[in-house]
Amino acid sequence: MLPRLQKLSIAGGFSSRECKTPTWNSLDEELRAFIYDQLRSPALAEISFDFIHGIPLDYFVSCAQPQNIHLKDVTRSIDPESPTLSLSPQTGHLKSLSLIGTVTASTFIDAMRTPGCSLSLTRLRELSITHIDSVICQTVLDMCAESLEIFKLVLMSSADCDPSFMNLTHMKKLRSFHLNYHLIGHKTGAEWLQNFLIVETYLQTTQGPLNKLTLEGGLYIHSAMWNTIDDILVEAPCLQNVHVCLCLPNIPATTQEAFNFCQSGIPRLATRGNFSILWSQRYVEKGSDYIAKTVG
Repeated sequence: MLPRLQKLSIAGGFSSRECKTPTWNSLDEELRAFIYDQLRSPALAEISFDFIHGIPLDYFVSCAQPQNIHLKDVTRSIDPESPTLSLSPQTGHLKSLSLIGTVTASTFIDAMRTPGCSLSLTRLRELSITHIDSVICQTVLDMCAESLEIFKLVLMSSADCDPSFMNLTHMKKLRSFHLNYHLIGHKTGAEWLQNFLIVETYLQTTQGPLNKLTLEGGLYIHSAMWNTIDDILVEAPCLQNVHVCLCLPNIPATTQEAFNFCQSGIPRLATRGNFSILWSQRYVEKGSDYIAKTVG
């Protein structure tokens, strides 16, 4: 055991011959034993598993000390050789959770519902959801409705784009919502925003705790679609007192282009104020009042 190890990351990959994701049982026996030992370490705070099938998640969620969990493309199994832990149910409280893929999320929820699960989402502060079925997504949100402060949603296909499933009006402490839509069509993304913010209003009203909405996408600054997005952001009643951040980290723009974008692409938001833009530092000249921050 490494008694001071704070983060444990296990990443699989696709076999070049069989094109299959590795399984938990295919890992070396000594490696599996090492992982089990580390999961009992009081210093371990973060667990990350990518592209591994048949993980004994029932055992992992029986460990009370992890505060951050990241799961991507994993499935669950029962390992008869896993050690036995005797911990009280829900004695551990996650602070951050990242789930990628519907099967991964469903697997995690099933493990959380097993008798004796020591982890709880009742104090979860940050949640990242990527490409997950609508019902499963809402289930996770409901499990942390009392505590969640930061929520990031990544839309990757049209199947992710039904906003009616995701009701955030009951999230009592949500102060930041980050929507990443760069992998879907721009028109589809705008329609999603329209339905989510205006047609049904699935965010809390102006009296809620939300103070920041971040939009991240690959829409070029010269696209006419920005005028549509501009109208939606300004006309949404739930955003009247919310800071809007447009995250465009991969889009080249000079200072003059950034100025022109604010004047022609988002004129109403620029007039309203209380907004910022994240540009790529590689392309932006410094000195523009419209460039609040740079990234990259």
